[in-house]
Amino acid sequence: WKFLHDNSGITSTICFWAKVNSIPASGEEYFLSIINTDSGFGFFERLHSDSKISYAINSGAGSNLIVYKESTANYIPDTSNWYFYVITYNQSLSSDNYSIFREAANEENGDKETNTPEANNSSYALHIASRASDAPNKLADFYIAELSIWDRVLTDDEIDELYNSGNGKPIYV
Repeated sequence: WKFLHDNSGITSTICFWAKVNSIPASGEEYFLSIINTDSGFGFFERLHSDSKISYAINSGAGSNLIVYKESTANYIPDTSNWYFYVITYNQSLSSDNYSIFREAANEENGDKETNTPEANNSSYALHIASRASDAPNKLADFYIAELSIWDRVLTDDEIDELYNSGNGKPIYV
């Protein structure tokens, strides 16, 4: 997972389809995480009780954030449909380093922080529906399909192709 937060020119894309069954009543629940307590080396993506999604890349002890972005409200439009989510990050850009998409549109961008990435691996495996410190007692309530993590930023055309007008396309084809 080091390519997601190291100092060698981070570029990455995370894609997945999700159907959220319930929004957390309070606080947040995690889609994906390789961080134990929101600190350390790695990333997390979480769902907030106000239907926002946040994504962070951290590089070290404490809050040495490389990027933190929280979407606008209602990024989870409802709990009855599947939606396609894409997160991209490019450390080399001077602005708009981070993008989150829903349905290959609804794009929101963010800028990296001033902290410097470090070349260390996370101490934790990838957790889906939780973070290491929460599993197995606190799990997010959602379905996920076609999860892929790329060590490059996918182009808009590639994202559109995977979205396939809402019909999806297997990543392995």
